[in-house]
Amino acid sequence: MDTEDRLKCDCCGEDHFNTVIIEKPVRFAFNTRIHKMVDINNEGRKDNFCLNCLVEEIEQLKECY
Repeated sequence: MDTEDRLKCDCCGEDHFNTVIIEKPVRFAFNTRIHKMVDINNEGRKDNFCLNCLVEEIEQLKECY
C-alpha cells in the first residue's frame, strides 16, 4: 500500500496499520465542565489521533482544571 493512502495520527505520525486511528473529538466532559479540544492541523479538516495521543491530550487538559 502506498504511504499516501495510510491514515496517520496528526500528533505522533503512527499509521492505521500499527494502532487505532480516530477522528479527534470536538469536546469532552470532566468534573461537570465541558472542555473544547483544539485542532492541530491547518488544513480545514478534523485531526486524526491515535488513542494514546488522545488520552495524553485529555490528561493534560484535565490537569489544567
